Amino acid sequence: MVPSSPTHSERQRLRKVRQVATIILLANLFIGGVKWVLGDLLLSVALKADAFHSLSDALTTFLVYLGARMAMKPADPEHPFGHGRAEFLSGFAIAVILGIVGLEFLVKAFTRILHPEAQAIPIWAILIVLSTGLIKEGMTLLSLRFGESLDSPGLKSDAFHHRSDAWTSYAVGIGLLAQGSFPWMDGLLGFGIAGYILWTAYRLVREIGSPLLGEPVPKELEDLVHQVAEEIPGLNNVHDIEIHRYGQHIEVILHVEASPEMTLREAHDLVTQLEKEVNRHIKGKVTAHIEPWIEEDSVSEDPS
Repeated sequence: MVPSSPTHSERQRLRKVRQVATIILLANLFIGGVKWVLGDLLLSVALKADAFHSLSDALTTFLVYLGARMAMKPADPEHPFGHGRAEFLSGFAIAVILGIVGLEFLVKAFTRILHPEAQAIPIWAILIVLSTGLIKEGMTLLSLRFGESLDSPGLKSDAFHHRSDAWTSYAVGIGLLAQGSFPWMDGLLGFGIAGYILWTAYRLVREIGSPLLGEPVPKELEDLVHQVAEEIPGLNNVHDIEIHRYGQHIEVILHVEASPEMTLREAHDLVTQLEKEVNRHIKGKVTAHIEPWIEEDSVSEDPS
């Protein structure tokens, strides 16, 4: 079997994923650093926790970068279908990290509710925290836009992490604003944000875990392959279609029947035509098994 390596267009797609991930990674490091310094100056546990959340975003974005880099590796004997599923692995890792961060926030929020602390926070500090939330929302839209256009599960997963961080920043900002009069507000808002983070992690695990476990491709894709094969003159009775997805790469295995009078060259030309036609519709490699087609006699043998 000839290993399946990423095509030129696939390498370009993964290169763009890495470029977007690099920009977002640097922005996450900047935002996390600003929050951490601010938390040190104000002696705020909430701000330091929020800074840690932002720095964890940098880690998840780095995982997106690594996933795209690994997916660009050519196929090898141990991975004959390439490394396309590395992107799904990076997305799954992000979902796990989201779950851990959500649980941590849940515990801290519960502790803050039990032991509220009243503290006057300067308005300039609150505005900085809220502005980081707006920046994170912009990063969410950027990740979603390129995640959809580049069909990157890692970028799409990372977008939800950015949004959870944006909401966390809003909650921390509002909590800091109300901390003087309502010290329990910080913990209450943190509880809601933690629930949102955990729900997002659960949704991502279900969404990304399924293709990792080998979920079947949509029925429409199998019907399309069947239709394309049936339209090629000389091929009959397309059956036993198997379609496997490895990231953006698709492997198609099918059985077709052809006239037993056909020469080996003619059968080879038909399979080549089949491969070209399928590749016009999907990014995939076709492996066809040709069987002899014997038309059953429609006229019964005369008993006399």
